[in-house]
Amino acid sequence: MKTVEDGSYKPNSLAERVSRVFYLTVILEHLAFITLLATGFLMAFKYDLLGASWLSQKIYIVLLVIVPLEIFDVLLGNWIASTASKKLYAGRPLKSWERYWLEVYHGIFTKIALIIIPLSVLIIMYLATSKSGLDLFF
Repeated sequence: MKTVEDGSYKPNSLAERVSRVFYLTVILEHLAFITLLATGFLMAFKYDLLGASWLSQKIYIVLLVIVPLEIFDVLLGNWIASTASKKLYAGRPLKSWERYWLEVYHGIFTKIALIIIPLSVLIIMYLATSKSGLDLFF
């Protein structure tokens, strides 16, 4: 990203190829997340677990923390940042709002997600494996 920001990139460079693979990986991650959500809800319905407190807490975390982060990630990663990166590597200048959102995506958003997502996943995994709700939350 620093190569892109300081303007020292070159067309068809290693940085451009890495960026392309990164954004393809982002798409794959989002497809996997949708599949995970769908199979999770199907299992909850099939085994009639929707009344379990641990599952309710898990669903709250997913719907209130993970899904909003993923929506923001889809908007930034798949559209704005991806399009801005392609423009940069094509040698076209970015508008100020494109540069801003590219910096937000690779900067503060990534830092926040690197803290929130692992903590949320740890709690979700605890709830899923222990099958007991957390009295701390509810």
